[in-house]
Amino acid sequence: MDAVEARLGFTSLCVETWGYYDYLQKLEDAQDELIESLSVLRRRDPIAYAHKMRNALKPFSLDKGGFTRMTDLLLWTGALDVDARPERRLSDRALARILHDINSTRTPRQHWVGDLTTGEWLNLRNCDRIQKEEAKISKALRDNKYELPTVASFDPKEANAGGFTPIVSDHGSYTAIWKSGTADDDEEEEEEDGSGSEDDSEEDKPPPSKKPKPSRSSSDSSGDGTTTL
Repeated sequence: MDAVEARLGFTSLCVETWGYYDYLQKLEDAQDELIESLSVLRRRDPIAYAHKMRNALKPFSLDKGGFTRMTDLLLWTGALDVDARPERRLSDRALARILHDINSTRTPRQHWVGDLTTGEWLNLRNCDRIQKEEAKISKALRDNKYELPTVASFDPKEANAGGFTPIVSDHGSYTAIWKSGTADDDEEEEEEDGSGSEDDSEEDKPPPSKKPKPSRSSSDSSGDGTTTL
């Protein structure tokens, strides 16, 4: 699963759980910045993309100029496109909850919903598939029988799968190693804590002292006029 698909799956889970408007409200209450796909940013605003890449190595500057509203992120990434492939949009259930909220009497904030008479908003309202799903959800909500989505519990055995890398290593430091459990990883960890490299200890030793070269001495001269070294 790539990052885009994972983000869409998580967003769908949130919308299915709380509804569209309540989910947006929770995000805005948290006052956190949202990130944007760099490929989308490059197509949308090449100048902003260039600025972001220049800020990539500057602390706290990478997300400068990113999306500040979830609605913009969903629109620009095609997540609200009812005709897109399932892995490139929100789930039908999440889209139905969005439709349920925009059809309700609740007054949203202006930036939560776009022009309902054009574009993806109109397509969402006119999609027969989403309308049928919204009707089922609406009835379940009225009857207090709406089933919240669930996710599978973490299985510790998954950590033993090939190529699995935990976010934090056993000694508590963050890791960017592409896979764990190899000899190379053990060597890298030993080098980091300074306990596994003999070369490093050799480098710390002072160089051996040089023996002084013998010099000529007048006292070593023999009687025949020759000098002994």
